[in-house]
Amino acid sequence: TDGRVYSRLSRLYKLTGKTSLSRSILETGLKKCQGLDRGYLLQSLSTFYSGTDKINLLEEAISLNCTNARHALALTYMSQNDYTSALNALGEGEDDNHRIWHARGECYRSLRSYVDSEAAFKKGLKVSNNYGKSFLYTSLGVLRYEVGDGEGAERYFMKALENNSKHAQGWLALGYLKDEGGVYERAIKTFEKEVRRDGKWVMVYASYGRW
Repeated sequence: TDGRVYSRLSRLYKLTGKTSLSRSILETGLKKCQGLDRGYLLQSLSTFYSGTDKINLLEEAISLNCTNARHALALTYMSQNDYTSALNALGEGEDDNHRIWHARGECYRSLRSYVDSEAAFKKGLKVSNNYGKSFLYTSLGVLRYEVGDGEGAERYFMKALENNSKHAQGWLALGYLKDEGGVYERAIKTFEKEVRRDGKWVMVYASYGRW
């Protein structure tokens, strides 16, 4: 049995407000699945927990070679501003998973290790699908902004939007950049474009609010 089927079904139940059923389908799947499929289910089940219980479930999933669980564990540590533990969770291998490289880059950026951060984002671009590239370009733009290169930041934000014109983070980051630079009319137009698209204000503001 493919554990990802249980995981996706569980996610759909959760999105429609059927939380108990969502959790139950994962527990049913755990009784039937082994190996990597079990790893997918453990990762999904971890979303119902916090603290040590969450970490233990993710570590068990990692022991079953579930790469996405490494990413989830890293994000858990990052939410606690524990970037060293996050990097340990991500490991040091040459991954073909762009999410791993993106998380590494964000950890290094938060630790102000900008050379390592840029290298990680660029490695992510080499293995990323088209959807993921916009996130990596936007993160590279934030990095360039933090080292005082506003023009470089804008170039990367524009690359993110050229790659995916509906990339909410790119529109908002570009808007903040222009607002920061005093180009108010251009900033307004940038924000207005995002409002007309899908208006993911809260999510993006949480990431780039310090701008």
